[in-house]
Amino acid sequence: MVADTDRRTRVKRRYDQAKTPFDHLCATNAISPERRTQVTALRDQTNPRQLLAEIRALIDYTFSLPGAVPCETEDVYQTLNLPVFEQSADGASVTLSFDLTR
Repeated sequence: MVADTDRRTRVKRRYDQAKTPFDHLCATNAISPERRTQVTALRDQTNPRQLLAEIRALIDYTFSLPGAVPCETEDVYQTLNLPVFEQSADGASVTLSFDLTR
């Protein structure tokens, strides 16, 4: 009598619905319900395309800054007094800079 070892078994896999990491987090008790509500509101008001455009603009701005010149001393405080980025979104102007007077 020969054993039937050449026969292959079929495995049928079942998967859950695809979820984002945010949805997985909200399904657990890792954060409080109040915090979950806050984060959900933040996610709902975030525009991914606008956020990507802002990130790319900041990256382009960063690469447009002059690089350090070898063997030349620079005054860092003058660099920190310059505005980092200025953008008008929905009529609001935003300027980021360091306040060195404190």
